[in-house]
Amino acid sequence: MAKLDIISGNNQNTSYKVQQKTTIGRLANNTIAIDDTKSSRQNSLVFIKDGLYYIRDLKSRNGTIVNGEKIENIQQLFAGDRIKVGNTIFIFSEEDDPDVTRDLASVKNELSPSPTKTPKTQESDLQKGIREASSSVKKRTRRRKSQKYTRPSINQKLESMNRTHVIIAIVVIMCVLFVVSRWLTLNFIS
Repeated sequence: MAKLDIISGNNQNTSYKVQQKTTIGRLANNTIAIDDTKSSRQNSLVFIKDGLYYIRDLKSRNGTIVNGEKIENIQQLFAGDRIKVGNTIFIFSEEDDPDVTRDLASVKNELSPSPTKTPKTQESDLQKGIREASSSVKKRTRRRKSQKYTRPSINQKLESMNRTHVIIAIVVIMCVLFVVSRWLTLNFIS
């Protein structure tokens, strides 16, 4: 079973188990209700399909960001992925993955506030710790191309649109030719 650990935000150091369908947002009836004004009432959905974990944005105002990129469609989650909902940052991990658990624990220990640090230093340490933990986990969990969700490229979309436009143009031309031939037949041949 997978889990989401909040590493930054109002509910920091809180861990949630991922269920078959896990909703994240401000409303209390979400599976994971977060106290974050930048989050939508129902912001994101994490779900399991064929034993793999996926995330989808629920048309939220500020979107859902995975590893620094705003997601547009469904995206598969991998151990160590960072999910940002509003100002809250989660790390996705599988409970039986000791490397992710160890990295998460080290990030939490390194980022615990010390009285001698200023808030500005703490924030930069937080960003640095997240980046280091994420990169070390990604090195160990190489994504296989067969598992990675790929969106169609712009060229593929354009090719599809071009084919459609060509077909429509051919149909329109055929209709025009038919109408012109009928008009010619009726006006000049009879």
